[in-house]
Amino acid sequence: MDFDLWIRLGQRFPCRHLPQFLSVYRLHESSKTIREETLFENSEEALRLAMKYFDWAPLTRVYNSCNFYCRSRLPDGIVRIRALLAIATVGCTVLRSLWLNRGLRKGDWALLNKENFGKLRKSRIDIMTGTKT
Repeated sequence: MDFDLWIRLGQRFPCRHLPQFLSVYRLHESSKTIREETLFENSEEALRLAMKYFDWAPLTRVYNSCNFYCRSRLPDGIVRIRALLAIATVGCTVLRSLWLNRGLRKGDWALLNKENFGKLRKSRIDIMTGTKT
Protein backbone atom coordinates (compact mmCIF):
# COMPACT_ATOMS: atom_id res chain seq x y z
CA MET A 1 0.00 0.00 0.00
CA ASP A 2 1.09 3.58 -0.51
CA PHE A 3 -0.13 4.86 2.88
CA ASP A 4 3.38 4.70 4.35
CA LEU A 5 4.87 6.64 1.43
CA TRP A 6 2.20 9.37 1.55
CA ILE A 7 2.51 9.79 5.31
CA ARG A 8 6.31 10.08 5.11
CA LEU A 9 6.09 12.56 2.21
CA GLY A 10 3.54 14.62 4.15
CA GLN A 11 5.85 14.74 7.16
CA ARG A 12 8.80 16.04 5.12
CA PHE A 13 7.18 18.35 2.57
CA PRO A 14 4.26 20.79 2.58
CA CYS A 15 1.09 19.36 1.05
CA ARG A 16 -1.75 21.18 -0.63
CA HIS A 17 -5.17 20.15 -1.87
CA LEU A 18 -5.62 20.30 -5.63
CA PRO A 19 -9.28 20.17 -6.68
CA GLN A 20 -8.59 18.62 -10.10
CA PHE A 21 -7.86 14.97 -10.86
CA LEU A 22 -4.22 14.27 -11.69
CA SER A 23 -4.68 10.58 -12.38
CA VAL A 24 -7.28 7.84 -12.37
CA TYR A 25 -7.30 4.10 -11.93
CA ARG A 26 -9.70 1.32 -12.75
CA LEU A 27 -11.38 -0.45 -9.85
CA HIS A 28 -12.77 -3.93 -10.40
CA GLU A 29 -13.58 -7.02 -8.33
CA SER A 30 -10.13 -8.57 -8.89
CA SER A 31 -8.21 -5.40 -7.91
CA LYS A 32 -5.74 -6.05 -5.11
CA THR A 33 -7.33 -3.15 -3.23
CA ILE A 34 -10.68 -4.89 -2.86
CA ARG A 35 -9.98 -8.56 -3.60
CA GLU A 36 -11.44 -10.78 -0.86
CA GLU A 37 -8.13 -12.60 -0.25
CA THR A 38 -6.20 -9.41 0.55
CA LEU A 39 -8.81 -7.34 2.42
CA PHE A 40 -7.80 -8.42 5.92
CA GLU A 41 -4.09 -7.94 5.20
CA ASN A 42 -4.74 -4.49 3.70
CA SER A 43 -6.85 -3.40 6.67
CA GLU A 44 -4.24 -4.67 9.14
CA GLU A 45 -1.51 -2.75 7.30
CA ALA A 46 -3.57 0.45 7.44
CA LEU A 47 -4.10 -0.08 11.18
CA ARG A 48 -0.39 -0.69 11.81
CA LEU A 49 0.53 2.50 9.98
CA ALA A 50 -2.07 4.57 11.85
CA MET A 51 -0.70 3.27 15.13
CA LYS A 52 2.92 3.81 14.02
CA TYR A 53 2.53 7.41 12.86
CA PHE A 54 -0.44 8.72 14.86
CA ASP A 55 -0.61 6.42 17.91
CA TRP A 56 -4.31 6.00 17.19
CA ALA A 57 -6.41 3.36 15.46
CA PRO A 58 -9.40 5.15 13.86
CA LEU A 59 -12.68 3.41 14.56
CA THR A 60 -13.43 3.03 10.84
CA ARG A 61 -10.12 1.21 10.27
CA VAL A 62 -10.72 -1.06 13.27
CA TYR A 63 -14.25 -1.79 12.02
CA ASN A 64 -12.95 -2.75 8.56
CA SER A 65 -10.36 -5.06 10.02
CA CYS A 66 -12.90 -6.69 12.35
CA ASN A 67 -15.42 -7.05 9.52
CA PHE A 68 -12.94 -8.85 7.27
CA TYR A 69 -11.77 -10.96 10.19
CA CYS A 70 -15.34 -11.99 11.14
CA ARG A 71 -16.21 -12.75 7.50
CA SER A 72 -13.24 -15.08 7.23
CA ARG A 73 -13.65 -16.81 10.61
CA LEU A 74 -17.41 -17.13 11.21
CA PRO A 75 -19.52 -19.90 9.66
CA ASP A 76 -21.11 -19.01 6.29
CA GLY A 77 -24.61 -19.22 7.82
CA ILE A 78 -23.81 -16.36 10.21
CA VAL A 79 -21.98 -14.30 7.58
CA ARG A 80 -25.00 -14.46 5.25
CA ILE A 81 -27.26 -12.98 7.96
CA ARG A 82 -26.16 -9.36 7.88
CA ALA A 83 -27.55 -8.53 11.31
CA LEU A 84 -25.53 -11.31 12.98
CA LEU A 85 -22.39 -10.34 11.09
CA ALA A 86 -22.90 -6.69 12.10
CA ILE A 87 -23.32 -7.64 15.78
CA ALA A 88 -20.15 -9.74 15.72
CA THR A 89 -18.23 -7.03 13.88
CA VAL A 90 -19.36 -4.23 16.20
CA GLY A 91 -18.47 -6.31 19.25
CA CYS A 92 -15.03 -7.04 17.83
CA THR A 93 -14.61 -3.34 16.91
CA VAL A 94 -15.45 -2.06 20.38
CA LEU A 95 -13.13 -4.50 22.14
CA ARG A 96 -10.25 -4.07 19.70
CA SER A 97 -10.58 -0.27 19.62
CA LEU A 98 -10.54 -0.10 23.42
CA TRP A 99 -7.46 -2.33 23.48
CA LEU A 100 -5.53 -0.55 20.69
CA ASN A 101 -6.40 2.99 21.79
CA ARG A 102 -6.49 2.31 25.52
CA GLY A 103 -9.99 3.81 25.59
CA LEU A 104 -12.29 5.78 23.29
CA ARG A 105 -11.26 9.13 21.87
CA LYS A 106 -13.34 12.09 20.78
CA GLY A 107 -12.33 11.44 17.17
CA ASP A 108 -13.89 7.99 17.38
CA TRP A 109 -17.30 9.39 18.29
CA ALA A 110 -17.20 11.77 15.29
CA LEU A 111 -16.96 8.73 12.99
CA LEU A 112 -20.21 7.31 14.35
CA ASN A 113 -22.54 9.10 11.96
CA LYS A 114 -25.38 8.29 9.59
CA GLU A 115 -23.14 8.29 6.50
CA ASN A 116 -20.70 5.75 7.95
CA PHE A 117 -23.49 3.50 9.24
CA GLY A 118 -25.06 3.64 5.77
CA LYS A 119 -21.87 2.17 4.36
CA LEU A 120 -22.54 -1.04 6.29
CA ARG A 121 -25.21 -1.89 3.72
CA LYS A 122 -23.04 -1.19 0.66
CA SER A 123 -20.50 -3.29 -1.19
CA ARG A 124 -16.83 -2.31 -1.13
CA ILE A 125 -16.86 -1.34 -4.78
CA ASP A 126 -19.90 0.93 -4.24
CA ILE A 127 -18.18 2.65 -1.32
CA MET A 128 -14.91 3.20 -3.18
CA THR A 129 -16.54 4.45 -6.37
CA GLY A 130 -19.19 6.56 -4.64
CA THR A 131 -22.03 4.63 -6.28
CA LYS A 132 -25.42 5.27 -4.67
CA THR A 133 -27.48 2.18 -3.81
